Formats: sequence, C-alpha cells, structure tokens
Amino acid sequence: MQMAHVLGVGAYGQVVKLGQYACKQCKVRNIREDIGGWTGVAREIHCGGFEHPHICKRYTLECQNFQMSIRMELGTPFDVMRAHPQKLLCEIGSALQFLHANGILHRDVKPDNIILVGGVHKLIDFGLARPHSKGTDCLSDYAITRFWRPPELLTGSETYDGKCDVWSLGVVYYHAVYKKKPFAGNAAQMMKAIRRFRPTGILQHLLVSADRRFTSDELMVHLGRTPFVRRVRLLSGGNHK
Repeated sequence: MQMAHVLGVGAYGQVVKLGQYACKQCKVRNIREDIGGWTGVAREIHCGGFEHPHICKRYTLECQNFQMSIRMELGTPFDVMRAHPQKLLCEIGSALQFLHANGILHRDVKPDNIILVGGVHKLIDFGLARPHSKGTDCLSDYAITRFWRPPELLTGSETYDGKCDVWSLGVVYYHAVYKKKPFAGNAAQMMKAIRRFRPTGILQHLLVSADRRFTSDELMVHLGRTPFVRRVRLLSGGNHK
C-alpha cells in the first residue's frame, strides 16, 4: 500500500503526497451538520482547476462517500524569506489577474498558499475562493487570514472586489523584501499600523486604500507584462463519482 505523507492541513482538509502528485482530501459530514465543509468543497470544485502557468495544475477530481479528492501537481513549499520579490510579484500577480478576468476572487493569498514548481511560483488552495459579487450581493468578511487582510475587510465591509487579493499580494511582497510582515496584532492594532504606514515604490500602488489601489490588470501593465484576457474552460478534473 502506498503511504501518504502529509504536506499541509487546512480548514477544509489536508494535502498529502502520493507518489509524484499532491492530493487534497476533504471529508465532510451530512450537509445539515457540516455546511462549512460542503461550502469549502464547492469552492474548490468551482473556483479551481484553471489552466494557467501560475496556478497549481489539477489532474483529477473524485467525489465519493462524503470525501473529495483532488490530484494536483506536486511542488515545494514557498519560503518568503528567501524569495525573489519581483519574480514573486510578477508571477502571482499574473495568476490573480487571470482569476479576476474569469470572475474569481481567491481571498486567501499568503505564503502558505504559494508553492514552487520547477522554480515557478504557483497559487494553490481555493477553499475560500468565490465568484465576484454581482450588483448588491454581499460578501462575507470572513476571508483572508488576518495578517494579509486589507483594511476594507478589517473594518467588516461586505462589498469588495479583486483589489483585496492585490493587497494580500502586497503584504507577501513586503515580507519578501523586508523579511518581516508589515502589519500584525488584532484587527484594531492592524488598522492603527495601516493608518501610520507610508509605502514606497510599488507598494504605493498595493498597500493603500482600495480607491487608490491597483487592480490586478493595472499591476500587470505597471510591471510591463501582458495580461491574460482570454477566458478558458474550467477543468472538470476527470473523474466524478
């Protein structure tokens, strides 16, 4: 029997190494008892599986006996303390622009959700991802791990867009450059630090209020990269049972 090595554990399951692949396993209970688990599974199915050079590739997807199993490409953990900041910004920025162009907010960009595959940064984990809101739809502010959460979510806003992901990427970029997180503490302490923060360089377009913050499209243009604009088929992932 093939032994599974645990690579990581999250709110909605764990990722294990199976041979040359990574496999995300999410087990749920009866939907009346575990609506959160079912929601996470639904988000993984609906919002993941895109073909993009900086999004983790999905090979198969199986659902059986209250358990979802996603077989993906295997990468190595991302070490933000040793990262090349500009390469990180360009590659994950490209992934976010592509997701936003296809109507998806990732909502949990942080070092733990980035891997390296052959030296290439790739975005993983779509358990908190969801489609853009439409019209007056409200979004939960229970998204994005706190230290990477933008001010509009720290203050409980129910309306936000892809710029929330751009802020989170800005925090990861800052960490890669300065070898420390820019903001920490509880929500009130973070808001106080954000108000006192004076960004320089590219951070003047990332770690600022939403009305002045770059969209992912604008970030790619600023970096001199051609944005992905073509919508593609969302991969079904192979086997559904």
